[in-house]
Amino acid sequence: MDTPSLFFLIVFAVPMVVLLFWIIRKDKKNRKWGYIVLTAIVIAALYVAFFKAPSYHDIFPNI
Repeated sequence: MDTPSLFFLIVFAVPMVVLLFWIIRKDKKNRKWGYIVLTAIVIAALYVAFFKAPSYHDIFPNI
């Protein structure tokens, strides 16, 4: 793992997972908010992956 990956993991991914589990655990009746947050995160990740991230061929044009 290189430095940007570790930075992303420590600063963004771990706190997001902890927050998500806290929200799901806090809502003991039907865990609605946890599912709403999880759905929003998945939709945002898919949007970024398909529309905002550069193509593999743009990054490595010789391959």
